[in-house]
Amino acid sequence: MIDWDNVRYFLAIARGAVRSAGYRLTLAGREIIEFAIQMEASSHQLETSVLGRDQTVQGLSRVTLPPFLATHLLMSGSRLVFTATSGHRDECRANR
Repeated sequence: MIDWDNVRYFLAIARGAVRSAGYRLTLAGREIIEFAIQMEASSHQLETSVLGRDQTVQGLSRVTLPPFLATHLLMSGSRLVFTATSGHRDECRANR
């Protein structure tokens, strides 16, 4: 299995070498650069797909406090604020 980090470094060097005078890719480098560019594009596509999907918040947020803190934080006018989103619920309780 090819390490993606190595491919990224190769692309960075290859792209820099094209701009720098005196350096050229070897035959092997020229043969694999298109594959490396395709890997990069696929990696960006995968990242966009996954990150776009995993931004939703789901599940339960539970805050548990000792009675003293619950009384002073919640009853004194201070509030714990949660943002409700679809598929998400919040719960606050005092332990005894």
